[in-house]
Amino acid sequence: MKKVLVLSREHIIPLLHFRRAVRVLGIKDVKFHYCFFFDPIECRTIINNYDLVISVHYPHILSADLVDNIRCINIHPGYNPHNKGWFPHIFSMANKDKIGVTIHEMSAQPDAGPIICREEVKAACNDTSNEVYNRILNKEFEMMHKWLKRIIDWEYELQEPTAGNYNSKSDFDDLCKLDLNHVGSFADHLDILKALSHDGMKNAYIEKDGEKYYLELKFL
Repeated sequence: MKKVLVLSREHIIPLLHFRRAVRVLGIKDVKFHYCFFFDPIECRTIINNYDLVISVHYPHILSADLVDNIRCINIHPGYNPHNKGWFPHIFSMANKDKIGVTIHEMSAQPDAGPIICREEVKAACNDTSNEVYNRILNKEFEMMHKWLKRIIDWEYELQEPTAGNYNSKSDFDDLCKLDLNHVGSFADHLDILKALSHDGMKNAYIEKDGEKYYLELKFL
């Protein structure tokens, strides 16, 4: 029986979708173990005891020792190679890049491994980050259902990614701080506000007289 280690976070929708896909597909010949954090010193134990590692929105970068010695798959809420790294759909909305989901083999560089499959997700004119992210989660479930058994059985072809860009946590922090003196079109500013408006999250803000004032866009 194959053993698959699933790395994720507790009580998040992507993990619930993954578990649901496993149930719907009726996978019987695989033992799934779920882990929400492991110490890097445990890498050798994982390599020796599992056939496959799948990351489902796992928030930590896996070590080169792990990804170089066992097949590791990432379910990524972005359309690689556009805006890899932190909150890909937010940067794609702000930058007018492609939005979507990518399932790829992992390499030592974050979100840079060869692509198994990817699909676009469209954003409507009145969509904020929240609506787009929910659409991404639904697309992830569709792709898990379609590809999970084939991934476990290693029945897929790889596509080498083209050059793209990577956004860090500091890049996201910079995006959130709105410059009142920035000159640009209203459409550009609107796209940034839509991208940063997510169900009450304190993302976009301006500073005035040493105080922060948070902004959230809502369509009526």
